Amino acid sequence: MLARPYLSLKDPYTDFSREFEHQLKNAGAAPQAVRANATATIDVTKDLVVQRTLSVSAQNIPTEYELTYTVTFAVQGTDKELLAPQTISLSKDYSFERMCCWQGA
Repeated sequence: MLARPYLSLKDPYTDFSREFEHQLKNAGAAPQAVRANATATIDVTKDLVVQRTLSVSAQNIPTEYELTYTVTFAVQGTDKELLAPQTISLSKDYSFERMCCWQGA
């Protein structure tokens, strides 16, 4: 069914979009440029990264962030829905200390 998918991407230039197409090709699929030639349509309606500050230093400088990557997609066959819309999210915390130089006496 997914041998010749058409990718309906909100933004075909995101890291996710490019990597997804690359992985489909590596798996033996032949993504189609025209929907009419496809055996299924993979519709990616959301491809979003959100950054949230989790903590700040005493100087009010962010020291920890949470990045959340969210993708919403569905798969439609030529005559029926193969996969209902689904949302997948992945979150990761990043912390760092900003190095600062000061001049002593």
